[in-house]
Amino acid sequence: MKRLRFSPWLVALLAAHLLLGSGNGLWLALACVTLHEMGHVAAARLCGCPAESVELSPVGGAALIRGLEGLSPGRAVAVALAGPAVNLLLAVSFGCAAYCFPKTAAFCTEMLEINLGLMLFNLLPAFPMDGGRVVCALVSRRGGALRAQRCASALGVAVGAALIALGCVAMAATGKVNLTLLLSGGYVIFAAAREHRAAPLTYLRMLEARQDELCRRRVLPVRTLAAAPGVTAAELRAHLLPGAVYRVVLLNEEMRPVREIWEEELSESIGDPALSFDKEGGEGYNQKYQQRMTQEG
Repeated sequence: MKRLRFSPWLVALLAAHLLLGSGNGLWLALACVTLHEMGHVAAARLCGCPAESVELSPVGGAALIRGLEGLSPGRAVAVALAGPAVNLLLAVSFGCAAYCFPKTAAFCTEMLEINLGLMLFNLLPAFPMDGGRVVCALVSRRGGALRAQRCASALGVAVGAALIALGCVAMAATGKVNLTLLLSGGYVIFAAAREHRAAPLTYLRMLEARQDELCRRRVLPVRTLAAAPGVTAAELRAHLLPGAVYRVVLLNEEMRPVREIWEEELSESIGDPALSFDKEGGEGYNQKYQQRMTQEG
């Protein structure tokens, strides 16, 4: 890992707590968040994906891991759950310490609560939390990486709005401003919207990660997809998953193969998602593809 960064949202939260004269436990939470992210970094390294940086934020931080999009759904779930697993281990450790050493019960109880809170919060099934990464990995098995990322991003916006609403209700009930809920909800909405806007780039990141994986493993399996007449390049890309190289067999109305293409052609058509393959074997696609290549040349 090259560097550790603090998000503007976290800086704003720390400054607000300092101005209000509160937030003693916030520094303890920050230490637990750092260990949480180190769990992600360690798991990613075991899967062959180096971490570029770690950014700490009000919702637990985010590790920028190179090649994460190229992991299989199972490994992606393992990396996502590594952070909450660290918090669970810390919670159990401090719970045992509070029982064995009564004089440290107050401190250990606070650390126990912090780690349980971080674990449960980050397991919420929405981006940018770890639970959203798990949802994305599981949904991608059937719906493809692009659809999975958009689904998890939409859940993230809903969760962020719920956190802000909960903060407003708590403020009306107690008369105190809950900055943690309000700022965390705003950050979740911001980060989820950013993930949703970046969803079209998922395929390019996955393709780059797959090239790195091929260089590392030397061999990758080939998977075959069958496509009906009229299918678009965007529809085909939505069904591609990490960990393999894809070929597509185009079928006519009689379910007979008329043409075979490789995903290289799909990556070349990323700028024109409306390109489609007709029932004659894709001549319409070929004409548009060749015209665009001629113009670019």
